[in-house]
Amino acid sequence: MDARDRFVNALGDAVSTVYYVEGHLYLPIERINAIALEQHVPDADARVALDLLDERGLLLRQEGGWAYGDGIGLLLDHEQNSRRLFWQRNELRREILWLTAIAYDNGAKRLSYRESAEQFVEAPWAAAYSESQVLAYLGLVEAQPFMGHNFGTWITPSGRELHRDVCELGRHLPVNAAEDE
Repeated sequence: MDARDRFVNALGDAVSTVYYVEGHLYLPIERINAIALEQHVPDADARVALDLLDERGLLLRQEGGWAYGDGIGLLLDHEQNSRRLFWQRNELRREILWLTAIAYDNGAKRLSYRESAEQFVEAPWAAAYSESQVLAYLGLVEAQPFMGHNFGTWITPSGRELHRDVCELGRHLPVNAAEDE
């Protein structure tokens, strides 16, 4: 693995962790530079890697390059290299998809997650919101943040179709090695 690949892998790990701890991603350039330094990546290689990630929509440059965010694509790429993590997180993704499908079938427009009150899924806010964002990135649900640690989510037609087809669901969101073939 060359220096740039090590940097992107470490960046993917950081993005994955931040989403699960904070529910959203904001990585200031100082933190990114620290990751590059830890991985012994030359500045030029780190800049090229960041430019490529931004160009490919995997991690987007914000504030004129002083910060990066919107890293769901990089999070999913990181999970492709860590299948057990992917399977583990897919369990919550499937539960959210299942609950939004049931809500849709029962005529509800959306499910609400309010950290201090009602929660449609038993998961910490950051995990529930980040997984709803992943499902939204995949086009399976819509997720709308509200003030504080609150959000709403609802299923899309594509999500409804995937939920109905158990084989396709297992192929897109596997939770074990048998489904991940």
